[in-house]
Amino acid sequence: MLGTIRRHTVAICANLFRRGYQRLGENVTLYQKDWHEGIDLYREMEEGSVQLSEEDKQKLSTTEHNFFYGRNQYPNEPPHFKETFEHYIEVMKSLGLAIMHAMAMSLNLPEDFFDQYVDNSYWVMRIIGKLYNSIQLLSVALAFYHIRLSYVAIF
Repeated sequence: MLGTIRRHTVAICANLFRRGYQRLGENVTLYQKDWHEGIDLYREMEEGSVQLSEEDKQKLSTTEHNFFYGRNQYPNEPPHFKETFEHYIEVMKSLGLAIMHAMAMSLNLPEDFFDQYVDNSYWVMRIIGKLYNSIQLLSVALAFYHIRLSYVAIF
């Protein structure tokens, strides 16, 4: 996925936020090691952007606080990695909103009925596999998505 030196600069174990690169066997699902490497990204929340009661604030541990308000770690290579995935995230949020509009209309509700519930969604992304190939495939997929979205908007 990434060169050894570059992996360590964005390693998930090297920061307090639990975001970034995971080596083979580092991720655990259902008490079993996963045999893939990947990069975990989450929506970046601004401090105070979520309204918590004083009681909930007291319950939030330092670890949870760091995870919740952490910053993503993006590798410097391949070029445009961060910009490509930020664009992908925005496209997926737009697609989700389009699906919610279609659902509302299918229920004979105003098209924007669900907008208030999905205006600032929380997202999680894990990038698994060969990174360089993923970037190329993502670029093709985004181009195809824009063509399809334009086609759907016409009808």
